[in-house]
Amino acid sequence: RHRSRGRSTGGGGGAQSISTASRGSKSSFNDHRSRGSGDNRSRKSSHTTDDNRSHNKRRGQRRGHGKKHSSSSRSRSEEQQWEGSTTPLDSAASTNKSPSSTSSLHMAPIPNEAKRALARIRGGEALPRESVVSSVVRKLVSRIDRRRRMMMVANAGNDDVDVDGEEDGNSGCCVAILSSPLNHDVVVVGDDNGDVVGGANIREAGAGEGKTTIAALTCIRGDIRTRYHQGIAWLDCGGGDGSISEPSSPSPPPLLPLHRNFDTYSKALSDICRQIGVRPQQLRLSPVVRTPGEDETVSELRIAVHMREARARMGKLLTSLQQRKSKPRGSKDGNSQQHQQQHTSVLIVLDDVTSPLDIEWFQFRRNGNHTDGEQLNDLLITSRLSTLLGNTTNNRRQIIIPITVPPLDTKEAIRLLLTESDLPGNHPSLAASHTNRVARSLVKACLFHPLTIKFAGRWLGLKRATSGGQKGIDEILGEIHDAISGKKQGGNTNGSNNTAQEAAGGHHATAVDVLYSLLHRAMSPLVKGQETKIVRLCFVALIAVFYGDDTTTTTSSLASDISTTSSLVPMEIATDFFLNVVENERDILSKEDTFFQSNGRQASKLVPEILGALGVFNITKHTTLVEGSSERNESSIQIDHDVIRQFSRRIIHEDTTMSHLLLEQQRQQQQQQQRQRHYHPIKRWNEAYVQSYFAQKTKYLWDDIQPDRSRKYALKNMPRHMINAEMFIDVEELLLRNESFIRGRFWSLGWTEGTRVHVNDVEEFCRRLQLRQEEQEQGSIANSNNNGGDGSSGSSSSSKLVDACKQLEVVLMEEVARESGGPNGRCSTLEAGRCLHEISVSLAKFKLWHDAARFCDSCVELVESNLGSSELVASLLHNSSVMHAEANEYDEAEKKIGDCLDMRVKTCGTESILYVRALCQLGDILSVSSDYSAAESCFNKSIGILKVMPAQYHLDFGVALFKLGRNQHRRGGYLDEAMHCYEDALEFEKEELGPRHSFVFNILMHMAEILLDKEDMQQAKHTFKEALDVLSGGAEASSELKSKVAIAEGKLLSIEGQSDECVDKYQFALDLLKKHTPAKKRKIAQINALIGAELEKKGKYPEAECFYEECVGTIKSVFGPFHLDLAETLVNLSGVKSALGEVKDSAAPNCEHHTQATKCLEEAIDIQKSRLGDCEECAITLSIFGAHLKSIGAYERAELAYNDAVRILQALEGDQELSLADALLGLADLMTVRSKYSDAMEYYSQCQEIQESVFGQKHDDIASTLYAMGLAKHAEGSYSHALILFAKSLVMRVELHGEAHPSVGDTYDILGFVEAKTGNLDTALRRLTEALKIRKTLGDQLKEADTLNNIGNLHRERNEFELALQRHDECMNIRISVLGRNDESVADTLMALGNVNSDMEKPQEALSHYREGPKDASVASVFQKVGMVQYRAGNLESGRLFLEQAVEIYRQGGNENESKLITPLFIIGTIHNTLLEAEEAQRVWNDAFEMSKKIGEQSNPEVHRVLTQLLHAH
Repeated sequence: RHRSRGRSTGGGGGAQSISTASRGSKSSFNDHRSRGSGDNRSRKSSHTTDDNRSHNKRRGQRRGHGKKHSSSSRSRSEEQQWEGSTTPLDSAASTNKSPSSTSSLHMAPIPNEAKRALARIRGGEALPRESVVSSVVRKLVSRIDRRRRMMMVANAGNDDVDVDGEEDGNSGCCVAILSSPLNHDVVVVGDDNGDVVGGANIREAGAGEGKTTIAALTCIRGDIRTRYHQGIAWLDCGGGDGSISEPSSPSPPPLLPLHRNFDTYSKALSDICRQIGVRPQQLRLSPVVRTPGEDETVSELRIAVHMREARARMGKLLTSLQQRKSKPRGSKDGNSQQHQQQHTSVLIVLDDVTSPLDIEWFQFRRNGNHTDGEQLNDLLITSRLSTLLGNTTNNRRQIIIPITVPPLDTKEAIRLLLTESDLPGNHPSLAASHTNRVARSLVKACLFHPLTIKFAGRWLGLKRATSGGQKGIDEILGEIHDAISGKKQGGNTNGSNNTAQEAAGGHHATAVDVLYSLLHRAMSPLVKGQETKIVRLCFVALIAVFYGDDTTTTTSSLASDISTTSSLVPMEIATDFFLNVVENERDILSKEDTFFQSNGRQASKLVPEILGALGVFNITKHTTLVEGSSERNESSIQIDHDVIRQFSRRIIHEDTTMSHLLLEQQRQQQQQQQRQRHYHPIKRWNEAYVQSYFAQKTKYLWDDIQPDRSRKYALKNMPRHMINAEMFIDVEELLLRNESFIRGRFWSLGWTEGTRVHVNDVEEFCRRLQLRQEEQEQGSIANSNNNGGDGSSGSSSSSKLVDACKQLEVVLMEEVARESGGPNGRCSTLEAGRCLHEISVSLAKFKLWHDAARFCDSCVELVESNLGSSELVASLLHNSSVMHAEANEYDEAEKKIGDCLDMRVKTCGTESILYVRALCQLGDILSVSSDYSAAESCFNKSIGILKVMPAQYHLDFGVALFKLGRNQHRRGGYLDEAMHCYEDALEFEKEELGPRHSFVFNILMHMAEILLDKEDMQQAKHTFKEALDVLSGGAEASSELKSKVAIAEGKLLSIEGQSDECVDKYQFALDLLKKHTPAKKRKIAQINALIGAELEKKGKYPEAECFYEECVGTIKSVFGPFHLDLAETLVNLSGVKSALGEVKDSAAPNCEHHTQATKCLEEAIDIQKSRLGDCEECAITLSIFGAHLKSIGAYERAELAYNDAVRILQALEGDQELSLADALLGLADLMTVRSKYSDAMEYYSQCQEIQESVFGQKHDDIASTLYAMGLAKHAEGSYSHALILFAKSLVMRVELHGEAHPSVGDTYDILGFVEAKTGNLDTALRRLTEALKIRKTLGDQLKEADTLNNIGNLHRERNEFELALQRHDECMNIRISVLGRNDESVADTLMALGNVNSDMEKPQEALSHYREGPKDASVASVFQKVGMVQYRAGNLESGRLFLEQAVEIYRQGGNENESKLITPLFIIGTIHNTLLEAEEAQRVWNDAFEMSKKIGEQSNPEVHRVLTQLLHAH
């Protein structure tokens, strides 16, 4: 579709000049002298005819070998295409078709990256750096030197090094070209923590010293290429994103750091294969599909296992390659083996290593044996790190041989200065340049740093060109020197404060500090004697917009981290961009900048020329084929050195002369708009690019078949620029509705890469909308009017993401159905499946599980139609199951994982780790669906397989144990088994994940909950605290993890009795889940149940009822009406409704709440019987049901429920004895209530017998049973037997708990009560006094009040009325202070006080207490009785008052008390008649008569007859 011919016209960072040959190896360079960066055609022309024929013969043999296995490896090859490991051969390996095709000496081809590094050097004149290059070569080649270093390590005490085993140097070596000097000649990889030592910023420290150039010079040497005849592979490890660049780009972006990134690693291995002449398909890498929603650390550890397998495969491949190719031409077999043992024949260059831990992944050992296998390749490393320390996968300590890059000597430095300034070596002013004082002083001021000298030379050339010959070389050199030295000394004549010394923080200035000072001066050309700002402004804008980190450039700080990704920016885009940037700031520039004042906006057109001349960026020219056969010349710019990008940070942070352009403009914009916090210069800069592009290209179609480079750049990056410019309406139109744009992306970037880029843009767009919506909700910003609105109104960001993905799917399916195909051909179903998988993973990130599952199912269908049954399809089915489960679609999830298991049985067998993971997923689904037995079977089978698997799968072992424990915990009745599983899982996961991982927190949380269920409060409290300590001081947690932390804190507060604070924590956790993870329905229901339980404990039954009912509704909506969690919640809800029924009206047991409670329990029993049959859980619920029915007076139904529970438990096998004892105890209590005392005692005896068989002769449960038996005997009236049983209970409780225990106080209290009934008042008083003492000691005020009330009654019986009044007063004071004056127990005390005063013949005081008491029928009955007593005693007035009070209370009770009014009214009338108050008597008797007639005279016929007679008589 287009041709690309590239040539570089700019200089690169850290560049010296190319050395055509080292002096010691002249004969090795005859075939490539002065062509180190040329193309391969020159080398091919030097081959002999015989060499070509032998090469073609060997290539034919390889083709035959490939045909032999082509049919058997089709499926795996296509799966590798899924992973991207078979991407088209890019320019990095386009010439490496055979390592033996270079010469008859089997010399390896020169890596293309080495050519590019050398091609960036200006002029092509060599800077040999012979001493450094020769040192590197010696370290790589010399076997004697390597053996000496091994001896040094062994003498240092390292027993792991086998010196004798390193004969002939056949173990491979690792040479590191480092920046700063090292204290020792040997550095060892294998420290415990693997941390990088050194405080310098690795982006800047040691930059520009020429390490990459030295590595490239090493790789072009003939002796190196001959030694490593099988191939030299070059990888850029400079911290990029790991993506593979398009073949037309001059340089692929960096592949590393790895950080357990399998995609990056597999691409790196494929690149190595291509560079050494091996097809990547021969690696036979299995596809790796990450599980959505999986913990990041767990995922990384599992990916690391796949990476180790891939490294082992690479080792086996190199072993096979060495065995095939190690035999020299014409040698015999024996000599071949000897040649194989002499040295390794593959060299891997890792350029710009930023993480020492990445090194181990490129140490490939014989047959893939990384325990004790021989290393098959040597490593050449460049790094800005001062040391390289890290862990290796085996226990052997890897030797890293450091090579320090020294500064240039004076002669080399001046030579480089001449080269970069375009001055000829025989220039008259510098004929003796190495002795020139000014030049020597200048390179010294540059600290002999290559990159700094390069820019000094470029600035020299620019100043020479712009001076028009009016200044001499010495004068210009002096100006440059003065500028640098003035900065170093802190002199500042221009108002800028970023001197090298200050940049170094007051310490000794580094070469990079000097470089930045030089760049600052060079980018501030003097116009009319004043420094200008336009060049710096355009430079910072260029870096921020085109080379910035998209995730941080729109934050409130301009000083965001700059990405190291190297982008090609078309020149026409950059030129128009600079024009718009300058135009936007013209108000300030027109006042302050003399450059702008002289040239106006046209000054921006000079910026690319200035920056290009300074070497800040390279300008690369290309020829692109356009419509027809015409060609178009295009140019692109590229900043390929990270130090240059970092310079923009210095300007932002430290250049005060630019702060008003970068920050003051923000203040001006705030005056015009209300969006004060969000305005940012980067927004305007991105908007400048977007506007300039559309102004030029608006007439072109996005899906043009042959787009130019500007359009290609826009297709890839336009949405991100729009997002950074906050042009949300335009972004929405482009991403969600513009099919032409989506199609253009597919055609320009490819199907998979186009989908990935598009999905990433939509994700960023939605994240930005979410952020703005949250800030608007918080009132931090006002509604904006940017570009017609911010696009955040209307549908939510989640719906926009789904709409965009659907539109992407539509265009993709059109491409699949296209018959003729687009510019890239027709999209295959396999490629379309991969695209749909990218979409599903994106939706899963946003927790849009339902839509994610739909896309994943479509992906499975497409891929399966292409591959059939394969591991790739099985992995996709596994992901589909996970997504359906997260969407609460458990039936579909179970179906998908079942299909996955069936497929994995065929593809990898039942003993593989993939089968185990699928089995655990099935167990998870079954457990959540409350099919606990089936889930247990899955987990046990998984654990059985894992027991015989290698230690690398201990992580999965711990996960399986945890899931089994959680299943047993949910199941109920298996707490000990669950605890054992958790303890084993904790041991595994602490070892695999470390002690401070969130998974460790989860395990400890579940262990603490089991301890709570066992009522071991102290240990539970300790375990909750241990769980919270795991996450203390850690990274920012997710919303789901924050909710778990809040739950743990809430349970701690609940244990400590702080219910209000506990509920607040639970509510916080609930709000988090509802807002951020609303699909976690089961977890939301659980938190609702927790809040309900805590409120129930506090007696807040209406609030508890609401939370329980919400929990019930959630469970029913997700799992249907037969889930076991629903049954448990219904049981809890029934308890609250029963309590509400008692509170509402204790005299109406069949109230609405009691009926609802009954229905809840009946529904729970139906669920348990239908799901579990006759089981212990069902029997326990039946026992609870019996207790509820007993409380509402439904005794016959209660007896049926208890008998059913007993029947089930007696029929079960196992340890259900305690549940049976509880059922028998409830049945016995019921018999007591029904006055069936003999039956009650029989059930009590059976219960006691079971308890003694389980606990022995002494246990608190046995003491409680004896206490209940005493109550039954007391109710029967058999007080002597009751006292015996209470005494036995007392003795046992004292022995178990001591005197100061609540149960002991209760027993003393009942003993005193029963003793009083038997007439033993003195003994009763002693017992009650003991009870009072214990209850005071324990601080149980309500029970203390109860005992005081009993003592008061006892004193009344003994006619000790004053003491009785004293005790009742004490009782009343306590009850009022704790419960309030309106509580029923306070009324009881008032009645007792009234009774005592009545006994003391103090009617007025008695009446006063009675009136303060409650106004119910029971109180009225007391008034009536007292009135009758007073009437019979002749106290007519007193009797009348009491009776009138009774009538008043009866009347307040309503119609149900009418029958009770007749007698007191009759007596009141009689009293009036006796007192000769005839009219009053007549009135009262008349009321009584009418009441009698109303309810029926048969209710009290004698009173009715007398009333009739009296009324007739009067």
